[in-house]
Amino acid sequence: PGGARTGRRFRSGRGTRADRAAGGDAAVAPDASRRERWPLPRSELRKWRNWQTHQLEGLAVATSWGFKSPLPHQFPVAPGGLRAWALLLRPHQWVKNLLVFAPLAAAHETRPEPWLVTAGLCAALTACASGAYVLNDLFDLPYDRGHAAKRRRPLAAGTVAPLPAIGLGAVLAAGGLAAAFGLSTAAGRWVLLYVVLAAAYSLALKHKLLLDVITLAVLFAVRVLAGGAAAAVPLSPWFLAFSVFFFLALAIAKRQCELHGLRAAGRTAAGGRAWRVEDLAVLAALGAASVFAAVLVVALYLSGPAASVLYTRPELLWVLCPLLLYWMGRATLLANRGAIDGDPVLFVLRDRTSWLTGAAALAVLAAAL
Repeated sequence: PGGARTGRRFRSGRGTRADRAAGGDAAVAPDASRRERWPLPRSELRKWRNWQTHQLEGLAVATSWGFKSPLPHQFPVAPGGLRAWALLLRPHQWVKNLLVFAPLAAAHETRPEPWLVTAGLCAALTACASGAYVLNDLFDLPYDRGHAAKRRRPLAAGTVAPLPAIGLGAVLAAGGLAAAFGLSTAAGRWVLLYVVLAAAYSLALKHKLLLDVITLAVLFAVRVLAGGAAAAVPLSPWFLAFSVFFFLALAIAKRQCELHGLRAAGRTAAGGRAWRVEDLAVLAALGAASVFAAVLVVALYLSGPAASVLYTRPELLWVLCPLLLYWMGRATLLANRGAIDGDPVLFVLRDRTSWLTGAAALAVLAAAL
């Protein structure tokens, strides 16, 4: 139905030569701007004929919330092999799950048992996060296929079929949750909250102004809370406050990068997002405010007696304030200039200045012990 088969693949949405001559590709291509509410009954799912000729007809990934983004009427799939399946899990994002070790490092924990438990939690959280990324890519499919960079994602590129991807995401999320609860009930609750928030983000929150960046910051903080729960390390209000403002600045920088990419492409807004190019000035102000709030929390912590409990020379820790202000301020400025390509976390991993600043901060912490 629809689409002529040539060779071993479907030519999706192109129509016949007469159709293209009469009205171009746009005359027969699915209208991505339509905002119809399509349910997800099982009767809408076509049986898969074979790996290379899958089609989805009238399928939308919808819930009772009324998700509005329809998938293309025809979905050609050309198998991408194991590499495509690996990319679907976004392994470059796994580094974010190392935040579960932050409470242990902050508490100067030296016993091996908490580190081993937290390592297991990191693996469980990684599985859940990969499952959440699959769900997010599925819901973003109509928008990713029109994005200059995101169209290379396995689902958008058609190298992975949607239904097997859904199954893999569900298995990863369920397995990660089971492993997390097996390690620690308290940590499992935080991982469950992570999965619920990630699903809510994919379904609705990423379409809401400001709520999207706040949710991203909370998801970062939940990783830290899960790590503290797994290792039974209590987290101070100072640590939590710093985490929220720090991660909020990173989330805002991510949105700045996306908006700069839109402006460079001559567009004013991204599909499925509430932010517009004219919001860049407000985002820059919010990012700068988050940076100063994070540094202020550190300064207030150092002004009190709490730092003396873990450090013999807490006065040296004041050097962290200018280091942190320089690093976060520089990242905010680069994001505002559009000089950060992609995720700010990945930029940090590739940025030599970030590594040097981090090494200087570790040297200060070691000297203050």
